[in-house]
Amino acid sequence: MLLDFTLPVSTISQQIKEEYPEIEKVSIHEALHGLKIGDDWTKSFQVDDLIRTATRGDAKGFLVLVDNEKIFVKIPTFDERAAGLVRHHNYLLSRIDPMSTLKKTLDKQAQTASLVLATGSFTGLVAYVAVMARLTWWDYGWDVMEPVAYFTSIGMGIVGYLYFLITKREYTYEALAHYAVSQRQMRLYIKHGLDINQYQSLVSEAKELERRIEDVRDDYD
Repeated sequence: MLLDFTLPVSTISQQIKEEYPEIEKVSIHEALHGLKIGDDWTKSFQVDDLIRTATRGDAKGFLVLVDNEKIFVKIPTFDERAAGLVRHHNYLLSRIDPMSTLKKTLDKQAQTASLVLATGSFTGLVAYVAVMARLTWWDYGWDVMEPVAYFTSIGMGIVGYLYFLITKREYTYEALAHYAVSQRQMRLYIKHGLDINQYQSLVSEAKELERRIEDVRDDYD
């Protein structure tokens, strides 16, 4: 018989009698000190309420009366119920921690790519303006340099569109910086043997275990 925590205790009692017709009466009671019979929980409790209340009592369990025969049912502690989950979670952390340390180091190195890009872009813009100013006001004049500036602007637009076609990203500084960093990260991950897909899978699994552990903990709050 599968135990549905949302069912009332009376339904569970009825299922027991249906499965074992020789049983005439089943009731579930609070277990007092010395396993004395306490309040009858059969009609007023759901299974999750029963377990939660029983774990807070001194006996850490409840009594089942089957045709006046007393059976004590011990509720496992949080540590007992969560032991397997905690053990596996600790195992995952032992694998994640060194990978996470390496990833942070490599990510920090990759961030320098963004700084290099920003510095290079600024230097390039300053050099472009300086050259255009020199050619416009000292060497050739605006009549000559106007079409040069025009076609240079068109060329930059073509380069930006080509960048979008290749990377499927907007041609903005933020997009360029993010692309440079992400590409540098992937190269560093491969170079240092960091399987980023495995790392993300382990982190996701660890988070799911943390959620399940908290679900178990909620039964004892």
